[in-house]
Amino acid sequence: MADNIARQSRQGGVPITVIVVNPPWSAGQKSTGEDNPKIDHPQVKDRVRDTYGKRHREVTGLGAGKSSGNLYVQATRWASDRLGKPDTIAGHGVIAMVHPNSLITGTTLAGMRAALRDEFTDIYVVNLRGDAMKSGEEFGIDGAKIFGQGSRNGVQITVLARNPTRDRPGGAVVHYAEVPEHGPLDQKLQWLAQLGDVTSDQFTDVPTNKSHHWTNLTDGSFKKLMRVCATSREPQDELLSHISAGGVMTACDPYVYAFDYDELVNKVTKFIDAYDSALARIQAAQLREDRAKTGEERTQAPQDLEAEITLATANTERSLRVIKWTGKLKRSLHRGDVIEFDASRIRQVQYRPFTKVWMYEDARILDKVEAVSSLFPEAPPPREFICTTTPSNRTIFGAIATDCLMDLYAAGTNQPARTIPRWRQSR
Repeated sequence: MADNIARQSRQGGVPITVIVVNPPWSAGQKSTGEDNPKIDHPQVKDRVRDTYGKRHREVTGLGAGKSSGNLYVQATRWASDRLGKPDTIAGHGVIAMVHPNSLITGTTLAGMRAALRDEFTDIYVVNLRGDAMKSGEEFGIDGAKIFGQGSRNGVQITVLARNPTRDRPGGAVVHYAEVPEHGPLDQKLQWLAQLGDVTSDQFTDVPTNKSHHWTNLTDGSFKKLMRVCATSREPQDELLSHISAGGVMTACDPYVYAFDYDELVNKVTKFIDAYDSALARIQAAQLREDRAKTGEERTQAPQDLEAEITLATANTERSLRVIKWTGKLKRSLHRGDVIEFDASRIRQVQYRPFTKVWMYEDARILDKVEAVSSLFPEAPPPREFICTTTPSNRTIFGAIATDCLMDLYAAGTNQPARTIPRWRQSR
Protein backbone atom coordinates (compact mmCIF):
# COMPACT_ATOMS: atom_id res chain seq x y z
CA MET A 1 0.00 0.00 0.00
CA ALA A 2 2.81 2.40 0.83
CA ASP A 3 4.41 1.86 -2.58
CA ASN A 4 1.09 2.43 -4.34
CA ILE A 5 0.43 5.65 -2.42
CA ALA A 6 3.93 6.92 -3.21
CA ARG A 7 3.48 6.10 -6.90
CA GLN A 8 0.11 7.82 -6.95
CA SER A 9 1.61 10.92 -5.33
CA ARG A 10 4.38 11.03 -7.93
CA GLN A 11 1.85 10.72 -10.74
CA GLY A 12 -0.21 13.53 -9.25
CA GLY A 13 2.77 15.83 -9.45
CA VAL A 14 3.73 14.99 -13.04
CA PRO A 15 2.82 17.75 -15.54
CA ILE A 16 0.08 16.72 -17.99
CA THR A 17 -0.08 18.50 -21.34
CA VAL A 18 -2.52 16.31 -23.30
CA ILE A 19 -5.90 15.07 -22.06
CA VAL A 20 -8.10 12.98 -24.38
CA VAL A 21 -11.40 11.98 -22.81
CA ASN A 22 -14.95 10.84 -23.39
CA PRO A 23 -16.48 12.31 -20.22
CA PRO A 24 -19.72 11.12 -18.63
CA TRP A 25 -22.69 12.58 -20.49
CA SER A 26 -25.37 12.13 -17.84
CA ALA A 27 -26.57 14.99 -15.68
CA GLY A 28 -27.28 12.42 -12.93
CA GLN A 29 -30.57 11.48 -11.36
CA LYS A 30 -33.39 14.00 -11.84
CA SER A 31 -35.33 13.14 -8.70
CA THR A 32 -34.73 11.51 -5.35
CA GLY A 33 -36.96 8.66 -6.48
CA GLU A 34 -34.32 7.38 -8.89
CA ASP A 35 -31.71 4.90 -7.76
CA ASN A 36 -28.74 6.04 -9.86
CA PRO A 37 -27.29 9.03 -8.03
CA LYS A 38 -24.09 10.30 -9.56
CA ILE A 39 -20.82 10.57 -7.66
CA ASP A 40 -20.58 14.07 -6.27
CA HIS A 41 -17.47 16.20 -6.82
CA PRO A 42 -18.03 19.29 -4.66
CA GLN A 43 -14.63 20.88 -5.35
CA VAL A 44 -15.12 20.64 -9.11
CA LYS A 45 -18.67 22.00 -8.81
CA ASP A 46 -17.33 24.94 -6.83
CA ARG A 47 -14.78 25.61 -9.56
CA VAL A 48 -17.54 25.51 -12.18
CA ARG A 49 -19.54 28.09 -10.24
CA ASP A 50 -16.49 30.30 -9.63
CA THR A 51 -15.49 30.33 -13.30
CA TYR A 52 -18.25 29.34 -15.74
CA GLY A 53 -20.98 30.55 -13.39
CA LYS A 54 -19.25 33.87 -12.73
CA ARG A 55 -18.78 34.52 -16.46
CA HIS A 56 -22.41 33.57 -17.09
CA ARG A 57 -23.56 36.29 -14.71
CA GLU A 58 -21.24 38.78 -16.42
CA VAL A 59 -22.40 37.83 -19.92
CA THR A 60 -26.14 37.50 -19.34
CA GLY A 61 -26.78 39.55 -16.21
CA LEU A 62 -28.72 36.56 -14.85
CA GLY A 63 -27.89 33.70 -12.51
CA ALA A 64 -24.99 31.29 -12.79
CA GLY A 65 -26.81 28.98 -15.22
CA LYS A 66 -27.72 25.35 -14.68
CA SER A 67 -24.32 24.00 -15.63
CA SER A 68 -22.53 22.98 -12.43
CA GLY A 69 -24.35 19.65 -12.18
CA ASN A 70 -23.63 18.52 -15.73
CA LEU A 71 -20.87 15.93 -15.72
CA TYR A 72 -19.27 16.80 -19.04
CA VAL A 73 -19.13 20.44 -17.93
CA GLN A 74 -17.42 19.35 -14.71
CA ALA A 75 -15.03 17.18 -16.72
CA THR A 76 -14.08 20.15 -18.90
CA ARG A 77 -13.42 22.25 -15.81
CA TRP A 78 -11.29 19.53 -14.21
CA ALA A 79 -9.25 18.97 -17.38
CA SER A 80 -8.64 22.70 -17.83
CA ASP A 81 -7.39 23.01 -14.26
CA ARG A 82 -5.24 19.87 -14.60
CA LEU A 83 -3.23 21.50 -17.38
CA GLY A 84 -2.27 24.31 -15.02
CA LYS A 85 -2.81 28.05 -14.90
CA PRO A 86 -3.65 29.53 -18.33
CA ASP A 87 -1.22 32.47 -18.04
CA THR A 88 1.89 30.40 -17.28
CA ILE A 89 4.23 28.45 -19.54
CA ALA A 90 3.57 25.35 -17.44
CA GLY A 91 -0.14 25.64 -18.24
CA HIS A 92 0.18 24.87 -21.94
CA GLY A 93 -1.50 21.81 -23.40
CA VAL A 94 -4.36 20.31 -25.39
CA ILE A 95 -7.71 18.84 -24.35
CA ALA A 96 -9.74 16.74 -26.79
CA MET A 97 -13.26 15.63 -25.85
CA VAL A 98 -16.36 13.98 -27.28
CA HIS A 99 -19.50 15.26 -25.59
CA PRO A 100 -23.07 16.55 -26.18
CA ASN A 101 -23.29 19.48 -28.59
CA SER A 102 -25.32 21.53 -26.11
CA LEU A 103 -22.07 23.42 -25.46
CA ILE A 104 -22.35 25.31 -28.74
CA THR A 105 -26.07 26.10 -28.50
CA GLY A 106 -27.12 25.89 -24.84
CA THR A 107 -28.40 29.21 -23.48
CA THR A 108 -27.27 28.26 -19.95
CA LEU A 109 -23.69 27.63 -21.15
CA ALA A 110 -22.91 31.13 -22.44
CA GLY A 111 -20.64 31.68 -19.43
CA MET A 112 -18.78 28.45 -20.11
CA ARG A 113 -18.21 29.47 -23.73
CA ALA A 114 -16.93 32.85 -22.56
CA ALA A 115 -14.61 31.26 -19.99
CA LEU A 116 -13.17 28.83 -22.56
CA ARG A 117 -12.29 31.78 -24.79
CA ASP A 118 -10.57 33.37 -21.79
CA GLU A 119 -8.55 30.28 -20.86
CA PHE A 120 -7.42 28.95 -24.26
CA THR A 121 -5.86 30.30 -27.43
CA ASP A 122 -7.59 28.12 -30.03
CA ILE A 123 -10.85 26.15 -29.84
CA TYR A 124 -11.77 23.66 -32.55
CA VAL A 125 -15.39 22.54 -32.68
CA VAL A 126 -16.79 19.75 -34.86
CA ASN A 127 -20.58 19.57 -34.72
CA LEU A 128 -21.83 16.12 -35.77
CA ARG A 129 -25.50 17.00 -35.02
CA GLY A 130 -27.80 13.97 -34.43
CA ASP A 131 -30.02 15.42 -31.68
CA ALA A 132 -32.90 12.93 -31.39
CA MET A 133 -34.80 15.20 -28.98
CA LYS A 134 -35.64 17.68 -31.71
CA SER A 135 -38.78 17.37 -33.77
CA GLY A 136 -40.15 18.22 -37.20
CA GLU A 137 -37.86 19.83 -39.73
CA GLU A 138 -35.15 20.42 -37.11
CA PHE A 139 -35.02 16.67 -36.44
CA GLY A 140 -34.54 16.02 -40.15
CA ILE A 141 -31.79 18.61 -40.44
CA ASP A 142 -29.83 16.97 -37.62
CA GLY A 143 -29.74 13.68 -39.49
CA ALA A 144 -28.75 10.30 -38.08
CA LYS A 145 -27.72 9.70 -34.48
CA ILE A 146 -23.97 9.22 -34.18
CA PHE A 147 -24.05 6.37 -31.64
CA GLY A 148 -27.10 4.55 -32.97
CA GLN A 149 -30.30 3.75 -31.14
CA GLY A 150 -28.67 4.02 -27.73
CA SER A 151 -28.06 7.76 -28.05
CA ARG A 152 -30.33 10.79 -27.97
CA ASN A 153 -28.00 13.78 -27.67
CA GLY A 154 -26.35 15.59 -30.50
CA VAL A 155 -22.59 14.99 -30.60
CA GLN A 156 -19.68 17.41 -30.63
CA ILE A 157 -15.92 16.97 -30.79
CA THR A 158 -14.00 19.77 -29.08
CA VAL A 159 -10.26 20.40 -29.11
CA LEU A 160 -9.01 23.08 -26.70
CA ALA A 161 -5.46 24.31 -27.30
CA ARG A 162 -3.56 26.52 -24.86
CA ASN A 163 -0.34 28.25 -25.89
CA PRO A 164 0.68 30.91 -23.33
CA THR A 165 3.33 32.30 -25.71
CA ARG A 166 0.68 33.28 -28.27
CA ASP A 167 -1.01 36.63 -27.69
CA ARG A 168 -4.80 36.49 -28.07
CA PRO A 169 -6.06 39.85 -26.75
CA GLY A 170 -9.65 39.07 -27.75
CA GLY A 171 -9.57 35.55 -26.34
CA ALA A 172 -9.36 32.22 -28.12
CA VAL A 173 -10.18 31.90 -31.79
CA VAL A 174 -13.08 29.48 -32.25
CA HIS A 175 -12.74 27.34 -35.38
CA TYR A 176 -16.06 25.71 -36.32
CA ALA A 177 -17.05 22.92 -38.71
CA GLU A 178 -20.35 21.07 -38.95
CA VAL A 179 -21.50 17.96 -40.72
CA PRO A 180 -23.85 18.51 -43.72
CA GLU A 181 -27.57 18.63 -42.97
CA HIS A 182 -29.90 15.61 -43.31
CA GLY A 183 -26.91 13.27 -43.32
CA PRO A 184 -27.20 9.48 -42.74
CA LEU A 185 -24.63 7.92 -40.43
CA ASP A 186 -22.30 6.57 -43.14
CA GLN A 187 -22.21 9.97 -44.81
CA LYS A 188 -21.36 11.66 -41.50
CA LEU A 189 -18.51 9.25 -40.82
CA GLN A 190 -17.19 9.71 -44.35
CA TRP A 191 -17.31 13.51 -43.91
CA LEU A 192 -15.46 13.20 -40.60
CA ALA A 193 -12.74 11.10 -42.22
CA GLN A 194 -12.34 13.70 -44.99
CA LEU A 195 -12.17 16.50 -42.41
CA GLY A 196 -8.93 14.97 -41.18
CA ASP A 197 -7.52 17.21 -38.46
CA VAL A 198 -7.69 20.76 -37.12
CA THR A 199 -5.72 22.11 -40.09
CA SER A 200 -8.65 21.40 -42.43
CA ASP A 201 -9.88 24.30 -44.57
CA GLN A 202 -13.46 23.34 -43.67
CA PHE A 203 -13.12 25.17 -40.37
CA THR A 204 -14.42 28.73 -40.27
CA ASP A 205 -13.57 31.27 -37.57
CA VAL A 206 -16.43 32.35 -35.31
CA PRO A 207 -16.31 36.10 -34.57
CA THR A 208 -16.45 37.22 -30.95
CA ASN A 209 -19.83 38.65 -29.88
CA LYS A 210 -21.25 39.99 -26.63
CA SER A 211 -23.65 37.09 -26.19
CA HIS A 212 -20.85 34.54 -26.75
CA HIS A 213 -22.81 32.58 -29.35
CA TRP A 214 -20.81 30.14 -31.43
CA THR A 215 -23.65 29.23 -33.81
CA ASN A 216 -26.86 30.91 -35.02
CA LEU A 217 -25.24 34.34 -34.85
CA THR A 218 -27.62 37.31 -34.91
CA ASP A 219 -27.39 41.09 -35.12
CA GLY A 220 -28.77 41.48 -31.58
CA SER A 221 -31.96 43.27 -32.63
CA PHE A 222 -34.16 40.59 -31.03
CA LYS A 223 -33.20 41.78 -27.55
CA LYS A 224 -34.64 45.21 -28.35
CA LEU A 225 -38.17 43.81 -28.63
CA MET A 226 -40.64 43.95 -25.76
CA ARG A 227 -40.39 40.98 -23.41
CA VAL A 228 -43.39 38.64 -23.28
CA CYS A 229 -43.57 37.94 -19.55
CA ALA A 230 -41.78 38.59 -16.28
CA THR A 231 -38.95 37.17 -14.29
CA SER A 232 -37.82 38.56 -10.96
CA ARG A 233 -35.06 40.59 -12.62
CA GLU A 234 -37.05 42.32 -15.36
CA PRO A 235 -38.58 45.84 -15.11
CA GLN A 236 -42.35 45.55 -14.93
CA ASP A 237 -42.99 48.33 -17.47
CA GLU A 238 -41.21 46.46 -20.28
CA LEU A 239 -43.44 43.38 -20.37
CA LEU A 240 -46.16 42.30 -22.75
CA SER A 241 -47.94 40.47 -19.94
CA HIS A 242 -47.72 41.07 -16.20
CA ILE A 243 -49.30 37.67 -15.44
CA SER A 244 -47.50 34.40 -16.15
CA ALA A 245 -46.52 31.07 -14.63
CA GLY A 246 -44.59 27.94 -15.53
CA GLY A 247 -46.64 24.85 -16.31
CA VAL A 248 -47.37 21.97 -13.95
CA MET A 249 -44.31 19.91 -13.04
CA THR A 250 -45.23 16.71 -11.24
CA ALA A 251 -41.97 14.68 -11.10
CA CYS A 252 -44.29 11.65 -11.13
CA ASP A 253 -46.40 11.85 -14.31
CA PRO A 254 -47.36 8.13 -14.52
CA TYR A 255 -48.93 8.28 -11.05
CA VAL A 256 -51.03 11.45 -11.29
CA TYR A 257 -51.95 11.58 -14.99
CA ALA A 258 -54.35 9.31 -16.91
CA PHE A 259 -56.53 9.46 -20.01
CA ASP A 260 -59.31 7.59 -18.21
CA TYR A 261 -60.96 9.20 -15.15
CA ASP A 262 -61.63 5.91 -13.32
CA GLU A 263 -58.08 4.69 -13.98
CA LEU A 264 -56.71 7.86 -12.37
CA VAL A 265 -58.95 7.40 -9.32
CA ASN A 266 -57.64 3.86 -8.92
CA LYS A 267 -53.97 4.86 -9.31
CA VAL A 268 -54.13 7.84 -6.98
CA THR A 269 -56.03 5.89 -4.33
CA LYS A 270 -53.29 3.25 -4.23
CA PHE A 271 -50.65 5.98 -4.28
CA ILE A 272 -52.13 7.75 -1.27
CA ASP A 273 -52.68 4.44 0.58
CA ALA A 274 -48.96 3.66 0.17
CA TYR A 275 -48.06 7.13 1.44
CA ASP A 276 -50.39 6.78 4.45
CA SER A 277 -48.83 3.40 5.28
CA ALA A 278 -45.36 4.95 5.31
CA LEU A 279 -46.60 7.91 7.37
CA ALA A 280 -48.15 5.57 9.95
CA ARG A 281 -44.84 3.73 10.32
CA ILE A 282 -42.95 7.01 10.82
CA GLN A 283 -45.45 8.25 13.38
CA ALA A 284 -45.21 4.94 15.24
CA ALA A 285 -41.40 5.27 15.32
CA GLN A 286 -41.69 8.80 16.66
CA LEU A 287 -44.14 7.68 19.34
CA ARG A 288 -41.76 4.93 20.47
CA GLU A 289 -38.95 7.44 20.77
CA ASP A 290 -41.15 9.87 22.70
CA ARG A 291 -42.01 7.17 25.19
CA ALA A 292 -38.36 6.29 25.53
CA LYS A 293 -37.59 9.91 26.40
CA THR A 294 -40.17 10.33 29.13
CA GLY A 295 -39.89 13.75 30.65
CA GLU A 296 -37.86 15.20 27.79
CA GLU A 297 -39.33 17.75 25.42
CA ARG A 298 -39.26 16.57 21.83
CA THR A 299 -37.97 19.32 19.55
CA GLN A 300 -37.09 17.45 16.37
CA ALA A 301 -37.66 14.24 14.41
CA PRO A 302 -35.57 11.22 15.42
CA GLN A 303 -32.10 11.09 13.96
CA ASP A 304 -32.92 7.81 12.23
CA LEU A 305 -36.00 9.25 10.51
CA GLU A 306 -34.51 8.76 7.05
CA ALA A 307 -33.79 5.13 7.92
CA GLU A 308 -37.39 4.73 9.04
CA ILE A 309 -38.58 6.24 5.76
CA THR A 310 -36.43 3.76 3.87
CA LEU A 311 -37.96 0.88 5.82
CA ALA A 312 -41.45 2.27 5.46
CA THR A 313 -41.14 2.57 1.71
CA ALA A 314 -39.25 -0.66 1.06
CA ASN A 315 -42.33 -2.63 0.08
CA THR A 316 -43.84 0.10 -2.09
CA GLU A 317 -40.55 0.77 -3.88
CA ARG A 318 -40.60 -2.77 -5.24
CA SER A 319 -43.53 -1.81 -7.44
CA LEU A 320 -43.20 1.60 -9.07
CA ARG A 321 -46.78 1.15 -10.26
CA VAL A 322 -47.85 2.04 -6.72
CA ILE A 323 -45.75 5.03 -5.63
CA LYS A 324 -42.69 7.10 -6.44
CA TRP A 325 -40.89 8.87 -3.61
CA THR A 326 -40.11 12.25 -5.09
CA GLY A 327 -38.39 14.96 -3.09
CA LYS A 328 -41.69 16.81 -2.65
CA LEU A 329 -43.45 13.70 -1.32
CA LYS A 330 -40.62 12.97 1.12
CA ARG A 331 -40.83 16.52 2.45
CA SER A 332 -44.55 16.01 3.04
CA LEU A 333 -43.69 12.82 4.91
CA HIS A 334 -41.10 14.61 7.05
CA ARG A 335 -43.67 17.26 7.97
CA GLY A 336 -46.23 14.62 8.82
CA ASP A 337 -48.77 15.88 6.28
CA VAL A 338 -51.90 13.74 6.17
CA ILE A 339 -53.07 13.20 2.59
CA GLU A 340 -56.60 12.01 1.86
CA PHE A 341 -58.08 11.27 -1.54
CA ASP A 342 -60.38 14.06 -2.75
CA ALA A 343 -62.20 13.59 -6.05
CA SER A 344 -62.62 17.34 -6.43
CA ARG A 345 -58.87 17.60 -7.01
CA ILE A 346 -59.13 15.78 -10.34
CA ARG A 347 -58.80 18.29 -13.15
CA GLN A 348 -58.34 18.28 -16.90
CA VAL A 349 -54.89 19.31 -18.10
CA GLN A 350 -53.35 20.24 -21.43
CA TYR A 351 -50.60 17.61 -21.30
CA ARG A 352 -49.11 17.91 -24.81
CA PRO A 353 -50.21 19.69 -28.02
CA PHE A 354 -53.81 18.62 -28.78
CA THR A 355 -53.71 16.11 -25.92
CA LYS A 356 -55.76 16.56 -22.74
CA VAL A 357 -55.63 14.16 -19.78
CA TRP A 358 -56.93 13.94 -16.21
CA MET A 359 -54.62 14.99 -13.36
CA TYR A 360 -54.82 14.74 -9.58
CA GLU A 361 -53.85 18.17 -8.27
CA ASP A 362 -52.28 18.20 -4.80
CA ALA A 363 -49.37 20.49 -3.97
CA ARG A 364 -48.19 18.02 -1.31
CA ILE A 365 -47.54 15.48 -4.07
CA LEU A 366 -46.75 17.49 -7.19
CA ASP A 367 -43.42 19.25 -7.52
CA LYS A 368 -44.65 22.57 -8.98
CA VAL A 369 -48.32 23.39 -9.41
CA GLU A 370 -49.42 26.31 -7.22
CA ALA A 371 -48.46 29.20 -9.52
CA VAL A 372 -50.09 27.96 -12.71
CA SER A 373 -53.08 26.56 -10.82
CA SER A 374 -53.87 30.04 -9.53
CA LEU A 375 -54.42 31.14 -13.15
CA PHE A 376 -57.09 28.47 -13.60
CA PRO A 377 -59.51 28.56 -10.63
CA GLU A 378 -62.06 25.76 -10.28
CA ALA A 379 -65.01 27.85 -11.50
CA PRO A 380 -63.44 30.48 -13.74
CA PRO A 381 -65.11 32.75 -16.25
CA PRO A 382 -64.23 31.78 -19.85
CA ARG A 383 -60.53 32.56 -20.22
CA GLU A 384 -57.97 31.54 -22.77
CA PHE A 385 -54.25 31.25 -22.15
CA ILE A 386 -51.26 30.78 -24.40
CA CYS A 387 -48.37 28.49 -23.58
CA THR A 388 -45.13 29.85 -25.07
CA THR A 389 -41.77 28.10 -25.40
CA THR A 390 -38.39 29.72 -24.94
CA PRO A 391 -35.89 29.35 -27.80
CA SER A 392 -33.11 26.98 -26.78
CA ASN A 393 -30.71 24.44 -28.21
CA ARG A 394 -33.64 22.04 -28.69
CA THR A 395 -36.46 24.20 -29.97
CA ILE A 396 -37.40 27.46 -31.62
CA PHE A 397 -40.12 29.76 -30.30
CA GLY A 398 -43.61 28.25 -30.34
CA ALA A 399 -47.05 28.75 -28.83
CA ILE A 400 -50.27 26.85 -28.19
CA ALA A 401 -53.60 28.16 -26.83
CA THR A 402 -55.85 26.36 -24.36
CA ASP A 403 -58.55 27.01 -21.78
CA CYS A 404 -57.41 24.53 -19.13
CA LEU A 405 -54.49 23.92 -16.78
CA MET A 406 -51.18 23.33 -18.60
CA ASP A 407 -48.34 20.87 -18.09
CA LEU A 408 -44.79 22.22 -18.17
CA TYR A 409 -44.32 20.57 -21.58
CA ALA A 410 -47.78 21.35 -22.98
CA ALA A 411 -46.21 22.91 -26.08
CA GLY A 412 -44.01 19.87 -26.74
CA THR A 413 -41.70 17.35 -25.09
CA ASN A 414 -38.43 18.86 -23.82
CA GLN A 415 -39.83 22.34 -24.52
CA PRO A 416 -40.49 23.92 -21.10
CA ALA A 417 -42.89 26.79 -21.43
CA ARG A 418 -44.68 29.57 -19.57
CA THR A 419 -48.39 30.27 -19.48
CA ILE A 420 -49.60 33.79 -20.23
CA PRO A 421 -53.11 35.25 -20.83
CA ARG A 422 -54.23 35.49 -24.43
CA TRP A 423 -55.56 38.99 -23.89
CA ARG A 424 -53.35 41.73 -22.54
CA GLN A 425 -54.86 43.56 -19.58
CA SER A 426 -54.93 47.33 -19.70
CA ARG A 427 -53.28 49.06 -16.77
